[in-house]
Amino acid sequence: MMKEKIIKDWESEHYPLGNLKKKKLLNKTKDEIISILDSMTSWKSLKGIAYVNPID
Repeated sequence: MMKEKIIKDWESEHYPLGNLKKKKLLNKTKDEIISILDSMTSWKSLKGIAYVNPID
């Protein structure tokens, strides 16, 4: 599904989302998902918050 691909691509570029957030996003339209993820990206960069992958 297109919505799942948008979310997966965004996660690979930025940071993983929780299951609840993914479920909420999947209930939105494609344009809403893109808008929400875009605002999350800009908010995180403004606040200086980064996700660091844990060491395996």
